[in-house]
Amino acid sequence: METFTPKGHIVGPILPAFMLKEQNISLGAKVLYSLLCNYASDKDHCWPSQTLLARELGHSVSSVKNWLAELKRARLIAVRRCAYRSSVYVLLRP
Repeated sequence: METFTPKGHIVGPILPAFMLKEQNISLGAKVLYSLLCNYASDKDHCWPSQTLLARELGHSVSSVKNWLAELKRARLIAVRRCAYRSSVYVLLRP
């Protein structure tokens, strides 16, 4: 059996520790938050399309919309609507 050491080998979204304690947020919303953090990288915002997010998460666009609404209600993100492009998702201080 081959073992795996995660440190230094994981690339991509990682769930922030404070999200594990968020009781009123579904697992889907938590994973979506980690994906948004990955897209934002060293910025406080990102603008992936809901279609792209749905494809990456393996769920429907309506699920992504529901999870975004959860994150908004929990005041973890703000959404700025933009004409002719994807919405901008702003990460708020937890």
